[in-house]
Amino acid sequence: MATFTIPPPPPLDIDSSSLATSFKKFKQAFTNFELATGIATRDNSLRVATLLAVIGQPAVDLYNTFTWADEADAKTYQKVIDQFEVHCKGHANTTYERYIFNTRVQREGESFESFVTSLKSLAETCEFDTLTESLIRDRIILGMKNANIRQRLLREAHLTLTQAITIVRAAEAASAHASEIAKSTMSDISDVHYVKHERQNRQKPAKFKQQQNSKSQICRNCGDKYPHNDHPCPAQGKTCLFCKKQNHFAKVCKTKLKQQAEVNLVEQTTPHSHSQPSLQATQGESNNEDYLFAIGPSEESNQLLKVSVIINDQVKTTAVIDTGTSVNIMSRETLNTICTEQSPLEPTGKQVYAFGANSPIEWSHSATSEHCERAPHDRCYIQCSCSTVVIDEFSDRFVGLGKLAGVTCKLHVDQSVTPVTQPHRRIPFHVRQHVEAELKRLQELAIIEPVHSTPTPWVSPIRVVPKPKQPGKIRICVDMRAVNKAIARERHVTPTIDDILTKLNGATVFTKLDLNSGYHQIELDEASRYLTVFSTIVGLYQYKRLNFGVNSGAEQFQNLIQSALAGLQGVINISDDIVVYAKNQQEHNERLVKCMQRLIEKSLILNGDKCEFNKSSVEFFGHIFSSSGVSPSPTKVQSLIEAPPPSNREEVRSFLGLANYCARFIPNLASLSEPLRDLTRQSVPWSWEERHAKSFNDIKHAIAQHCHMAYFDSRLHSTVVVDASPVGLCAMLVQGSDRSNKIVALASRSLTAVEKRYSQTEREALAVMWGITHFYLYLYGSKFTVITDHKPLVPLFNRSNSSPPARIERWMLHLQQYDFSLEYQPGATNPADYLSRHPLASTSTVEPNEEEHINVIVENAVPKSISMDEIVAATTSDPVLQACIKAVEGIAGTRLHQSCSASKT
Repeated sequence: MATFTIPPPPPLDIDSSSLATSFKKFKQAFTNFELATGIATRDNSLRVATLLAVIGQPAVDLYNTFTWADEADAKTYQKVIDQFEVHCKGHANTTYERYIFNTRVQREGESFESFVTSLKSLAETCEFDTLTESLIRDRIILGMKNANIRQRLLREAHLTLTQAITIVRAAEAASAHASEIAKSTMSDISDVHYVKHERQNRQKPAKFKQQQNSKSQICRNCGDKYPHNDHPCPAQGKTCLFCKKQNHFAKVCKTKLKQQAEVNLVEQTTPHSHSQPSLQATQGESNNEDYLFAIGPSEESNQLLKVSVIINDQVKTTAVIDTGTSVNIMSRETLNTICTEQSPLEPTGKQVYAFGANSPIEWSHSATSEHCERAPHDRCYIQCSCSTVVIDEFSDRFVGLGKLAGVTCKLHVDQSVTPVTQPHRRIPFHVRQHVEAELKRLQELAIIEPVHSTPTPWVSPIRVVPKPKQPGKIRICVDMRAVNKAIARERHVTPTIDDILTKLNGATVFTKLDLNSGYHQIELDEASRYLTVFSTIVGLYQYKRLNFGVNSGAEQFQNLIQSALAGLQGVINISDDIVVYAKNQQEHNERLVKCMQRLIEKSLILNGDKCEFNKSSVEFFGHIFSSSGVSPSPTKVQSLIEAPPPSNREEVRSFLGLANYCARFIPNLASLSEPLRDLTRQSVPWSWEERHAKSFNDIKHAIAQHCHMAYFDSRLHSTVVVDASPVGLCAMLVQGSDRSNKIVALASRSLTAVEKRYSQTEREALAVMWGITHFYLYLYGSKFTVITDHKPLVPLFNRSNSSPPARIERWMLHLQQYDFSLEYQPGATNPADYLSRHPLASTSTVEPNEEEHINVIVENAVPKSISMDEIVAATTSDPVLQACIKAVEGIAGTRLHQSCSASKT
């Protein structure tokens, strides 16, 4: 058995200025050390000896000065701890502790979480009693560095500590998201561009070179002098409060300095080709459309004309005059940099177009120009992207996990089905700590809750699966197959592709929103939670939110979200994807704001990383929608077009089977395929010639040109045809009746070196697993059929009491969220057979961490109560097995039956 060396806690600092706090931390660390090493259950003398061994010599000297009422108390652990505690508390100075607390501020580069944790720790020794939370809240407001967030907190009339922490976390997350989006949005026109002609051979003045030399002595990470002599850079390991990246301070942040540039000098070598609206020169304010251009200085003068600008009647800054524009304009990022405390933006009230922009600017801010001979402007127009406005205004919609307000999901039970309490499945020791951590996380998010003193007629086991893209992380899957037999499904109408096409007709601007952990934002009715009880290594738990694996979950989730968004113009959803669409930018922005307001009313949270704002096209429901219409994904027919030529007679038959499956879509197929059909005859010698290659290519071209992939229609029954060969997998999604099946999508891939060593049954099961998950967007939430040409696979999937191998069982658990039946069809009539034998090269696999499952396979392959010695002994004493061994070693095969019969008698 492996042993672990657990280090003891650091010694107690007797000379600490806050001795009470130091002892409290030491006591906590020593208690954990005792529990981890098992010393907590030993006798008092050993515990005291261990305490004195790790507490440090100064503390041992203090122990020797203690006076004991009884000599035995000196060897009693609790008495010794009490003596230390009395001594340390006696040195605590409440006034000093409160001074430390009241002078604590957020340090440069310190994260908000670290700041709050420090305040809570300091408050424990201040004896604030009932005022603790309110004083921590006040210290957060007074001590934080971000003035914008401070102003936001001060606007709240009855602000609690929990609300303050939530607002600050949301603001920090929104700032980080906005920075990332701003970097990736290259098309957004954010600044005023100053244009000048390229000048050659410009020499830098000596003064500028001297400034460069002086700056070279400044550290680019912290802003102090460089080098730092004997100490490391203070910015090392710290987080920038502006861009949220590490190892530098905000005052030298490159992103911040870049955004502070109010005018970008653009070197121009070719004329601009931007198309602009026609310019109408009129006087006064009667014109409701203004256009912003840029004019550079003449060749004779390089001096930039500047003017002072007062923004929001508070902040004074300098800006370059552009004499060719009728309005003032700046980017939202520049405004945020200049004004730390801002008033809300106001609508423009007129149409103002930035240079190169097709949509007008919609927001303005108070700004007054000074020292200008012409009449000064009192407004400054703010150019900002749609995503920036949404994230800033609705920052709380991108943090945490929401819960749909006002409704719960109820599961309907067929009472005629007898409840089943399934046995607990043991979890490997090396992943148990990960399971406990995941259970704790789900419990903290109020997704699950422990079950105590409550009857549990339904108990389901769990299976732990590692997350492929997150090493060290696991996913807990509840096997709901038995429970699903008792759950009656609700039937709700799901939008079809025709509904979407009708609604999106004419739309030019799109935004796609993604609900964060959509299922877990639906509260499960208390009367239905007992159906989700599952057993773990630390007890029974049940879901408080809708969980994956419930057969009626997809339909109920779609209905609840659709109802929550009902009444909104230009908003549709399929499952957890929400699309906002409009005919123009202004209408799109209005609809998006109303949608975000509805999400606030319904307490729903979005996943900012998966949201797409203000796009000209969007992929939704397996199609690409744009202003020009709808088109299928370009990769749909890739498998068919790139299939290589056949190399033997059997492969020709497979290809012709695929072609015949598409016969109703290909004109003159009989003529095109005649050379290939000749090769299938046994009387014709195999010889791949030019005419065969031409026939093969003509058929592929005809399939690609005429056998169009049909639009997916959720009203039709779906069928997935899968097949596995020794070299690859293939899946084909078709819809319709037996006589009018239409291909919706094709896919194939090659097997990895490990997968090629699978048994044929496992390869066929892998084809089922991969085919269904590949067509997830089309199949999830509906009942469909899977066709295979491997007959032994059918009972493994269709019977709930089957005992498949561990690998196949793991795939079946993953597929339990789908509602499908497996049917057998001979390979000669299976249209997927050819593509499985000619897969596209692929490195993808459903098992990237094969080694992590070896223990699971071994555990399920051999009963844990049988050792290898017992197997050897049992084999030796078994007469039938001994007869088999002798037969293998050389006894004639004809005597095997006689030997077995004699041994039984």
